[in-house]
Amino acid sequence: MKEKEQGREDWIYEIFSSIIVFMMTYMIITFYREHPGTDFWYHTALAENFHMSQLGEQIKNGNTYFMWSALTGLLHRRGKVDLYSASAVITALANVAALHFVLDYIKRKVPQIDNASWLYFGVGVMFVGPLYFPWINSFYYLGTWSPNQWHNPTNNMVRPFAILSIILILDILESGDKPDWKKHVALSIMLFLSVLAKPSFIQGIAPALALYVIVETISMRRLALQKYLLLAVTFLPAVCYMFVQIRVNLYEDQTREGIGVEFLRVQHRYVDNAGAALLAGIAFPLFVTVMAIAVKKGLAKNARVLLMVCYLVSTWCEMSFLYEKGGHEGDANFAWGYMLGLFVAFVLASIEFLEMQYLDFKYENAVKKTGLILFSVHLLFGIWVVYVVLSSGEYLI
Repeated sequence: MKEKEQGREDWIYEIFSSIIVFMMTYMIITFYREHPGTDFWYHTALAENFHMSQLGEQIKNGNTYFMWSALTGLLHRRGKVDLYSASAVITALANVAALHFVLDYIKRKVPQIDNASWLYFGVGVMFVGPLYFPWINSFYYLGTWSPNQWHNPTNNMVRPFAILSIILILDILESGDKPDWKKHVALSIMLFLSVLAKPSFIQGIAPALALYVIVETISMRRLALQKYLLLAVTFLPAVCYMFVQIRVNLYEDQTREGIGVEFLRVQHRYVDNAGAALLAGIAFPLFVTVMAIAVKKGLAKNARVLLMVCYLVSTWCEMSFLYEKGGHEGDANFAWGYMLGLFVAFVLASIEFLEMQYLDFKYENAVKKTGLILFSVHLLFGIWVVYVVLSSGEYLI
């Protein structure tokens, strides 16, 4: 009976949190109606003209990650909802789905957690932003980037699939060498759906897992070849379609000129100190990583933290070395994977930090207070960005 009451209480909290995230997302996006510089204007135009009967033609014309367009267009036409309201609803629902998966995963990994901590970190990751040092870098968002960006609908669309995929990947990594076929099939489906939403997740997590295997193999002096070959096969459909997207969007589109390689070329447009920008974005995950290594005596055996580190390294390197040649260079489109990586890093770091609350170790009070303060500062800056958007409509601050 007590477990049923607890389950009912958890659902009430999740519903209330979902309403908050839905309304905040909806309010922000409705503000973007009057600011044509946001990505919503471009993607909403695609949604207005999107029809599944013309899917092949749509893909040839560059709409290779069409999930958001398809859902928004469907709600607009079949639900008789005006186009911008439909775009706000679909994006808000994607964020609510991501929130639901985050809250459920926290409960699964830290079942003894109190409701206040569960909601503070679970809902908080949906709003955290980077730290801000204006005397080092002039811009807050540009060049620093953020785990929560509100102006791009497709990156919001991919987040629930990214979280579900990360959960399945960690379940597979932590389950030993015996394959769980159901989880591999579910992961393959989630990964493929993620590239239909946006390729930013697969283009970061695929090289991250390759790096993970290398680090684990060197550290453990053992290669679980069968396990990782099966995982590679699981990724294959999504990776193949990602290469189709790259070819169509970056090499067959007459307005684009392909991919270039130069370290920090795009970031130096917006930041004076790229190192400070990196630390501003990952302060809390970095602190948790260092503490996890110290408390749990190592990194290789902690699949969650090792995957988080590999994912951040992979996405940061992609953003820092790659750029689009030509007129779209300043769009910094290779930063989307890094921003998604930041979001996942905050989720995984929060779970790791919450687990530490129930461990006894040296200087535990100082570590717990410092981590809570760091997360709270990230959250305050994220809320400040929401306030700026809602009060002025500006987002590239």
